[in-house]
Amino acid sequence: MPDPLRHYLRSHPPLRQLRTRLQEQQRLLQQVQHWLPASLSSHCHSAVLQQTRLILAADSPVWATQLRYQTPALLH
Repeated sequence: MPDPLRHYLRSHPPLRQLRTRLQEQQRLLQQVQHWLPASLSSHCHSAVLQQTRLILAADSPVWATQLRYQTPALLH
């Protein structure tokens, strides 16, 4: 990331908060992908916590269904 852009992102609180949330979501996604079978983890592209709900996004309805089948393992 170019230094002027990095400085801009750090110096504006709303953008800094957005950057922090995105980093948190990226860490959560990496954790979720780690818990998923290898064949499924590459199809999970987003993980967001909203209160007590984990929301995952997959690259197609077929893979979203496969993610739903993993719910018991993810809850454990």
